[in-house]
Amino acid sequence: MKKLLFGFISIFFIASACRANNNPCGHVNLEWFESHAGMPESAEIIYKKKIGTLCETVLMIQGDPVSFYCSKDFFIQGQMFKDKKSLTNETFKSIEPLILAKRKNYVESEVKRTEQRKLFFKKNIKELDSMVSFQFGAKNYNRVIYFITDPNCSHCKKMLKVLGELSIKKGFLVKTVIAPILGEKSLNLGYRAVCKNFGYNEYKNLKDDGNPYICEKAVLLFKREKEFFKRADLNFVPFIIDGKGKWVVEGGNPELLKKKLASD
Repeated sequence: MKKLLFGFISIFFIASACRANNNPCGHVNLEWFESHAGMPESAEIIYKKKIGTLCETVLMIQGDPVSFYCSKDFFIQGQMFKDKKSLTNETFKSIEPLILAKRKNYVESEVKRTEQRKLFFKKNIKELDSMVSFQFGAKNYNRVIYFITDPNCSHCKKMLKVLGELSIKKGFLVKTVIAPILGEKSLNLGYRAVCKNFGYNEYKNLKDDGNPYICEKAVLLFKREKEFFKRADLNFVPFIIDGKGKWVVEGGNPELLKKKLASD
């Protein structure tokens, strides 16, 4: 699954500037959520309804409906029950056609964006190659793939292990691009890996030792990467690209990677 730059906890209390009124849904809009909790760019409010003093709100987030119950001072994410029945599920059923239509639009949009990213990397593969920090795999390789990874990403670490095994078994070379996009801890780990010229084994066992690391080489590299990935419309990891630009694998899906490798 993709490691996304978004998270929320089940109960998130916020200080709101909204004044109390008889309509608990009056102040609830996407800006209200974004200013206090942050939302992915795909988030969209598709339903609001007053339930007592709360506003039941359904957002489509990455193709799935997510329910929130909002007051003027806080919101709760989850399900609401009454008389042993899920009011949330009843709401979802009542707007099922809308949910299905929104999900279809999201899937089609993501397919298009994936294709656009694939074409971008195929066109700019030489620029990506200039950002490689280390490589590993078969000595006598018959193909090259690029692996974009964050040093603090659990899915990336799992995929790194899979690539280490598959590259020897299938005879390919993995060129690794370290992209610390998940926050300060990622950035410090990235500085350490790049500044100390870590290879596969060192990177595989990379852990935060509490010491800050920074060097000009890493600062310049990560600045270039940030601009490059913005052009590529890439804000998640892991991400794998075939060296000839034939295909990409978005997210930590080893089975999809194996299928792509077998298809060539």
